[in-house]
Amino acid sequence: MLSKQGKIEAILRLINTGVNDPFIYDLVIEICSELGMFKVALHLFDEMSERKLNPGFNTFASVLNSGCRYKNDEMIIFAMESMAGKGWKEAEELAGLALQESVFLEASCCGLLIKRYCKRGQIDLAIDLHNQMEKKGYAMDSSGYNALINGLLEAVRVEEAERIFGYMRVKNLLPSESFVIMINGFCRENELRKGMNLHDEMVEMGLKPSAKMYRRLICNFR
Repeated sequence: MLSKQGKIEAILRLINTGVNDPFIYDLVIEICSELGMFKVALHLFDEMSERKLNPGFNTFASVLNSGCRYKNDEMIIFAMESMAGKGWKEAEELAGLALQESVFLEASCCGLLIKRYCKRGQIDLAIDLHNQMEKKGYAMDSSGYNALINGLLEAVRVEEAERIFGYMRVKNLLPSESFVIMINGFCRENELRKGMNLHDEMVEMGLKPSAKMYRRLICNFR
């Protein structure tokens, strides 16, 4: 019986003969990931791309799970971004798995997923993923948060948007655009006092939106 290492070597020799079977690639990538042979796995992904072969969902899931097991941030990020780019909803569940296992996920990965969910109106998925991040003390960049608070406000979930905005404040992630989004949201709900208070806070912090954005903002208070 061949060991897993021996199987990999045998399959690689087969691939090098010009075999273009995505199932074979998937199989060897999964085995490589299980053994922590991530450089080989990434090389095989590159070959699949060159040969226009598409890896299956289970292959990326295997890579992500192995990345978590070996605490390999590069592979976790690669799998997350690849899965999110393909629009697989199961990527959110695997993101949750990685967070639950206390493995560090680069914020850009979760941010990418959250922005996709908000764009598709899947606000519950977006807020659930952020809640898991928040429990770990993680934070996205401001563009991810802007997408999230904007999505919450469009869904008339103002209190949740306020809570996320408060978390951004704690993490020092409040550009002028975030203030503008929240102020516009308050004004749409006729919460003019809250909108004005945020406007004053933005000015006191020395934050200045673009002239065009500011003109639109001021129209809310006329």
